Amino acid sequence: MDNLSFFQVILNHLEDFPTEQLEQLQKEIRAILNPRDTSTIAVEFSADDKVLIEIYRNHSKLHAIKHYKDKTGLGLKEAKDYIDALILSVEQDFSSLPIVEQRIIDECKGYMRMGNKLQAVKHYYSYKKDVGETVGLKEAKDFIESLII
Repeated sequence: MDNLSFFQVILNHLEDFPTEQLEQLQKEIRAILNPRDTSTIAVEFSADDKVLIEIYRNHSKLHAIKHYKDKTGLGLKEAKDYIDALILSVEQDFSSLPIVEQRIIDECKGYMRMGNKLQAVKHYYSYKKDVGETVGLKEAKDFIESLII
């Protein structure tokens, strides 16, 4: 029995599972059936963290550190450590993606560095369409915006 048949049998008996277990199981099954799907990777950030991420993206790491230091009253080292950890949690690990997809992401980052977000979204959307994956323009835009350049 292949993986797909196995999971189809499981899906036929899911009515007995509690809702929260079903949601987790669905994510795990999606990740196994399509390991390149990054939609199952989700990190929730607080409103304050989202502000810091935007400061980092639009200005610099130094601005984000200063903003956090001023807002919290923490020392420079503590503020820097927090921003470093936040940036690491924002960056997704693309090392497991196929070489072609890594190259596409790098090209999108290049467009972003040149200030051409629209071209980056189009490029990513086109690539996904070419490989037969369904992604909407909003999802492509959200993905591009999640990249740290």
